[in-house]
Amino acid sequence: MKRRLSWGAVGWWLLLTFVGLALAGGLHFPGGYGTNVWREARLEDPVPLLGFLFGVVSGLFIAGLQALVLRAWGGPARQWVLLNALAFGLVHAVADGLPYRPLVAFGGGPVVALCQYLALRRSLTRPWAWLPLVAAAWWLAFGLTQGPYDYNLPAVLLALGGATGLGLRWLFVPGPRRGMWPAAWRERWARLSAGQRGLLLAVSGLGLAACMLAFTVMTGLVPLP
Repeated sequence: MKRRLSWGAVGWWLLLTFVGLALAGGLHFPGGYGTNVWREARLEDPVPLLGFLFGVVSGLFIAGLQALVLRAWGGPARQWVLLNALAFGLVHAVADGLPYRPLVAFGGGPVVALCQYLALRRSLTRPWAWLPLVAAAWWLAFGLTQGPYDYNLPAVLLALGGATGLGLRWLFVPGPRRGMWPAAWRERWARLSAGQRGLLLAVSGLGLAACMLAFTVMTGLVPLP
């Protein structure tokens, strides 16, 4: 019987994807053109190069955290981070440089899917299946579930994070197991006192809650008074 990614690892994948999306959203994650899917976006000053840089950093936040799961299960963590950073950079460059919405809502999916395929192809039982899986998930996340002002964070998490997590569960062939957290992180955590650990967890939780609240307001899930 083929060894598979555990459901616990899929849960970690979703959690880390959420944290990455929340952090990347502060850099204007691509997908924020409102609900006018078939209309042009109003771009005051198209800046594709700046958009590319923002997208790269967004991709590093998202893929960097996801890579912890890949690392723990012997996957290509470094390739995943680098190629996702490139993919999100290209998509964001188009989002900030060209006004036509479908280029991002529908064209972004194949770009991200192809880059992720290149990172994972040697670790998947059916590498070709990754391409339609991620492209369709991107379309559902950004093409059909737009909020009135920006992308819908819960929808993106469920569609894109859920699809990739389940894709890894079904298609990924684990390599030699390693710890999820780098040794340097574990050593620093071990040196902290109980009070310092509690404070760090509390601050992290409050920060994530603040990000989530900000996104619910941005996406119109919670209207402003």
